[in-house]
Amino acid sequence: MRSKLCTIIIVLCLVYPSIVLSEQLERIIDGDTIVLQGGERVRLYGIDSPEMSTDAGIKARDFLVSYIPLGSELKVEREAIDHYGRTVALLYFKGECLNRVMVVNGHAQVWGKYCKRSECKEWWMNSRLPLK
Repeated sequence: MRSKLCTIIIVLCLVYPSIVLSEQLERIIDGDTIVLQGGERVRLYGIDSPEMSTDAGIKARDFLVSYIPLGSELKVEREAIDHYGRTVALLYFKGECLNRVMVVNGHAQVWGKYCKRSECKEWWMNSRLPLK
């Protein structure tokens, strides 16, 4: 039943992408991927953090873990589904865009190829890393 509800919510959000829903954080996988309660995997829109096989990747994940406690309520603005079946979204915690937070704190790069929203330029201009 829960997976059917998640599927319905995802479909509605793809049809009506301006819908922003509150969801609970279940797990953080790395610096740009999380899991919501119910198992939905979410890739942070428009950014790329280092791979977990590197020290920078571990630091990026640890930064996100320290920034958002598990079980926290997130606002999820879904954009798409990627080729791995993950939801691609802008995530907000206490009014802050987590995608931006990761970039301006040096834990992710703006991925110019995929970040087409106007705010991506602002993230990159306030970042410590080059455009990817």
